[in-house]
Order: sequence, then structure tokens, then C-alpha cells
Amino acid sequence: MLLFAAAPALAQTSKQNGYSETSSSDFRARAGITLEYKPCNSLTLSLGEELRAMQSLRSFDRAMTSLGVEWGAFKHFDVGVGYTLINALKTPSDAAPYMGGPRHRAYVNAEYTLPLGNFRLSLRERVQCTWRTDSVNVAEKANPSLVLRSRLKLSYKCVRAPLVPYAYFELYNTLNAPYVSLDGLSGAASGASLQNYVCRYRAGAGLKYRFNRHTSLSAYYTFDDDINYDVNITRGKGKVNRVVRETQLRHIIGVELTHRF
Repeated sequence: MLLFAAAPALAQTSKQNGYSETSSSDFRARAGITLEYKPCNSLTLSLGEELRAMQSLRSFDRAMTSLGVEWGAFKHFDVGVGYTLINALKTPSDAAPYMGGPRHRAYVNAEYTLPLGNFRLSLRERVQCTWRTDSVNVAEKANPSLVLRSRLKLSYKCVRAPLVPYAYFELYNTLNAPYVSLDGLSGAASGASLQNYVCRYRAGAGLKYRFNRHTSLSAYYTFDDDINYDVNITRGKGKVNRVVRETQLRHIIGVELTHRF
């Protein structure tokens, strides 16, 4: 009886003091509108609003209000800065975990565009800083958190129609993620640890339709592979006793209306 009683206890200890991986998927949608104003040829000011739905469109995720400035520093080379206010629209009673409170996000980016006939190939590097107003597990991520977003985009300007199809691939890499040792956790390699890592892979394609020189509408699809780590620490001792690698695969469709004054 003691042996049979000890068996499930050992199994539970192994699960609680180990490294494991989980995966889930979701279908999401986004709708946004952006207003742009060019006070001069090399400067663009923008104001945008976006709504996002999640849980297979059963609930709203968040509303995002953005302000941005883009400057054409040199030929084919642009730099920009921006700020985004993120408001979670979910309630604590929703099935998904409550995100809690507004978030503030700022970014600075540089983009080089290479013309190839009717094609345009661009590389954008963006450093993004997000500050959360709710409580954060400092063993999982810093607050504010820094992320480097690297995007490669290819677009084509149709000659006989006001259409611009495009495709892109983007990587997110953490810049100030906390160091977490996995040594001693069951299921983890000896000496393994977490620090900065690629936390998101994105690939997408879309089609932009130009109504006139001022207004355009874009429809797109994005495959989003989002990676996070759930780190459980013994209260009062600061010892890591469980780490779960959480992967969420998101299929996102969206539309965006842009108007330039």
C-alpha cells in the first residue's frame, strides 16, 4: 500500500518540478483605420485605431490607438518613432486569462527599401518597448520589456490595376528577458537556461487596393507563432520549480483603411 501510494506522489513531484511544453491555436481578426498627413515631402504623421478579436471571434481582445512619425532621411531609407496605447477589452470573467490594465508601447525603427522594377524589397528593424501597468512575474519577462522586430517584405505594384500584393516574414527577439536556469528540472537538458530568445515568428500576405491617390484598403492574412514561458518560483525562496514553454499558433485575418490628407 505504501508503494502504490508513493507512485502517484512521485509522478506529481516530477510534473511540478520539471520542464514541459504546451501548444494551442486560435483564429483572430483585426480591423483598423489610419489617417496620414504629410506637412512636407519627407515627413509623414499618422494616427491609427485598431480593434482586435480573439477566441475564434467570440470576444474582443484589445483596442490600440497609435501615433507615429516617419522621416525619409535618405533616398530609399526611412526612420520613424511612434507610441501606442493598448487597452484590453476582455473582462476577468472571460475564458481567457485577463490581460489587466492599459499598456504603453513606444518604438523606433529604420527601414531600407530596394526598388527592383515594379517590385519593392524592404528590410525594417524596429526596437519596441512595452510597459505594463498590471503585475508582472519578473522571472518571466521584464517590465518594461524590449523586443527587436526584424521584418523582410516584398511588394509588387501592378501596372494595369490599382493593386499592390505583398508578402512578409518577421522575427521578434527579446532584448532584456530575465535569466532563468533550467538545470535540475526534469525534462530539461543539463545546463540549459533561458534568457533572450526568438519569441515570435510571423509570416503573412495581403493585397492593397488603391481607390485614389489618397485612400487605400488592405486585406491580409498572418500566421503568428507566439512563444512564452510560464515560470513558477517557490514563494520566499526564489527557486525555479517549474517551467512551461507555451506556444500559441494564431491565424489572423484583417482589413485596414488608410487615408492620406
